[in-house]
Amino acid sequence: MVEAHLHRSILLEHGVPETVIRYEDSSTTTGENVERALPFLHEALRSDLDLAAVCKWYHRRAIQRLRLLLPGAPGFHAVTWEPATVDGIKITRSEWFISAVTAQPVLTEVRASQ
Repeated sequence: MVEAHLHRSILLEHGVPETVIRYEDSSTTTGENVERALPFLHEALRSDLDLAAVCKWYHRRAIQRLRLLLPGAPGFHAVTWEPATVDGIKITRSEWFISAVTAQPVLTEVRASQ
């Protein structure tokens, strides 16, 4: 499932008009996602809208990349969530380290953002 499609559906179900929804659904990495969303982010800034980045709680790299690519932005909100399970174990802030399998995505992000 493409997360952008799911998020779009949720917004539509809650009455957000389709004409105001922007989403990027062609990237395969977090970095590509940020870069391909830049036109939407610049559009929002030109319209004097607040920016919100929605990402997995351990995707600090996405927030760092946004700050790097949007140096003129006055700021933005970071909304995080605890997404997936690996081997039936949620990758949460309190349980991600339970196994090597669930720790791997978090450790990969930490190493990539250093």
